[in-house]
Amino acid sequence: MSTDVIGGEFKIDADIAALADMHGVSGKLFSSGRAALKHILKRAFPQGKGTVLLPDHICGSVPDTIRDAGMICLFYHIGDDFLPVEDSIYEKLDAADAILLVNYFGMIAEDTMCDQIKKIREHQKDQLVIIDNVQDYLGMEKWLGQDYAFTSYRKWFPVPDGASVLQWDGAKFRALHPEIEDDNRIEPVFSKYKFAGNVLKNYRDIIGDDISLKLLEKGEEILEHESIENALLWTEEILKRIDIDAYMQQRRDNARVLHDGLSEMGIPYLYKENAAPLFVPILIKNNRDKIRKEMFGRSVFCPIHWSEDWKVGYKGVNPNSLSDMELSLICDQRYGINEMNLQLEILRNGCADI
Repeated sequence: MSTDVIGGEFKIDADIAALADMHGVSGKLFSSGRAALKHILKRAFPQGKGTVLLPDHICGSVPDTIRDAGMICLFYHIGDDFLPVEDSIYEKLDAADAILLVNYFGMIAEDTMCDQIKKIREHQKDQLVIIDNVQDYLGMEKWLGQDYAFTSYRKWFPVPDGASVLQWDGAKFRALHPEIEDDNRIEPVFSKYKFAGNVLKNYRDIIGDDISLKLLEKGEEILEHESIENALLWTEEILKRIDIDAYMQQRRDNARVLHDGLSEMGIPYLYKENAAPLFVPILIKNNRDKIRKEMFGRSVFCPIHWSEDWKVGYKGVNPNSLSDMELSLICDQRYGINEMNLQLEILRNGCADI
């Protein structure tokens, strides 16, 4: 499983791309997590009016999606343990029509989230609860008391787009789909840029990285403004060919290696036994950016979740220290023990500065 680069977007295998057969594909996936959340809001609040209470540690695309839907954002605080500070929820809950909870990295215990939702409902019986499972693919079909849940696929699998929404009807989950007639289907443009950039990763020895990165960046730029709900038909077809169970087991195995190494270093981190996480987040109070730069120098591209740049455009949201401390260690299915040990080695060498 060795590779010269650790991290970044998934490479789409050119041979698999050519095998896709669109006959019988239903086309029922949303294009992105943003499109999935937008659909939930449109369904739950058809008048386009309401207030959503959401965490102050989150990807800026979430509050932007809520605001773009014509709704108001309120914020509760997330502590250094990635759990809500309960007082910050209840002081605003009465003013909210819905609350959004995040299962950070797929590492929040189910019992913990169940208790959170139970307490929310005790305080506000009819409160609409949405779980953001973009970081917890395996958590999608677990009912913890929520009304809606959504996830996105491109951070988990080698696909350019794709997202899904589940609604709890009181007895079971019901999958929701984009409201589009097949005859009027328009494919998302951002997905095509993502597809092209990720396929070109197969040829980096010939063309380098710049062309691929420019296509991927252009896709992200378009995604911020694109309103198309549905994903590429290609995505649904390729997902059928992926051994998801094997991918998830590799994530578990990798997370375990990181857990064993981190437990000896005294670095705070988030871990749940048997989880198949998106990343393994660590908290570095000093010199996080220096250590990240050292990782970049070893071609290990650990991301940060998340920047706080989006907060400039919102009132009533305070800074969250997680944005200055968090570093996401890579544990996905492309890699194995060697890549996990390399990340641990870099951290050990920098421990004196942490």
